[in-house]
Amino acid sequence: MAANSTFPILTPDTPLAFLPRDVGLQYEGAGYLSLAVLSAFIWDILSTIPDDVKMLRISKFGLPIITYVFSRVITLAYLAMSTIYQVAPLGNCRHVQIASGTLYGVSVTATAALFILRIVAVFHGNRVVINFFLFTWFLTLGSSIIVPFYIGTKNIGPTLRCINTDVGPVAGVGTIVNTLANLLVFIALSWRLALNGTTPGLTGRSQSLIHGTGLPIMSKVLLQSGQLFYLTTVSFNILTLVMGIAPSISPTFHGIFPMPNIALENVMACRVFRALRLGLLGSDSDSDPITGRSLVGTALQPNGREPARPSNITSRRRLIRMRADHRRTRS
Repeated sequence: MAANSTFPILTPDTPLAFLPRDVGLQYEGAGYLSLAVLSAFIWDILSTIPDDVKMLRISKFGLPIITYVFSRVITLAYLAMSTIYQVAPLGNCRHVQIASGTLYGVSVTATAALFILRIVAVFHGNRVVINFFLFTWFLTLGSSIIVPFYIGTKNIGPTLRCINTDVGPVAGVGTIVNTLANLLVFIALSWRLALNGTTPGLTGRSQSLIHGTGLPIMSKVLLQSGQLFYLTTVSFNILTLVMGIAPSISPTFHGIFPMPNIALENVMACRVFRALRLGLLGSDSDSDPITGRSLVGTALQPNGREPARPSNITSRRRLIRMRADHRRTRS
């Protein structure tokens, strides 16, 4: 009684008052995590504006650029909607959760589309391989869109705040399909690019596949950037899957871990996309000797080989003549 008189409950309708202590702590922690992820993603967008502007200036506004911009925008929308669901008084929790889950599914597939475009470039002309990976992309879209329909939600007591009540095992299918699809893309790209290696024998091919030994610069960049993306995101995919379906974990945390997972995937995929477009992962030898533009990210030929670079004989001859004329003038 003394405790109540010292610390009176001034807001009995606060959401935490209607939750068990452990669930309340998890709910509050999930809100902080969602705000942190959203803030970090916005910071990443703002910090990459100079590179984005440079990339848009030197690249044609085609399907790859549209996919890149769309993936950034839709991922930001998903993170914002999920944060609003977690921290704002909404009232109709079900509708907001379905909207957030739909944005999740579109965000996952938009990020995956950036690597499908690399498949199309590397396997240009191979319709069987391209169609197979397009099928996996549609499968990722379908398995991700159904996620919100297997997550229960309700208002916290008489308040307008929302909380997840249960997560069905089907909700983890989207993460599983996305992880497997990314793995197949990584294996296919690595195998095709390793064929460009100049080191003979099985050991040489293994070194090309793992370390990029003996590969042309463009192929090595594509291989190592794929390794960077997959090895960074696979651990978060596994963590998201475990946190999403483990029965011992509160449903409050089930729906929060897709946020950092999707944010990280998009940041890494877009980082690789920008680096290839701008030639940041290559060296000076990746530049076209005539125009000075980067050749990194150029599609390989149907046989898996890199396209031949244009000849610079004419420019060199012109430079030699100019130097000879200059010497004659001085003499």
